[in-house]
Amino acid sequence: MVEMASKKKSEGSGIQQAAGLIRYFDEESEHAWKITPMQVYSACIIVGVFFYLVNQVCKRNLESVLILITTV
Repeated sequence: MVEMASKKKSEGSGIQQAAGLIRYFDEESEHAWKITPMQVYSACIIVGVFFYLVNQVCKRNLESVLILITTV
């Protein structure tokens, strides 16, 4: 029994299965989103600017809170 299992593995049936998956994922779907590189760059820049601005607002609020604490 063990010899049969090892024989099946060495016959290469896994390669045929992998080829089927490659063919499946190689086809493009009509309903898939198509994202251009420019959209990715734009999204990264927008997210970066958003977090930069949030960080600046938090720093200013923290500074004003520290000033209030030290004057009390």
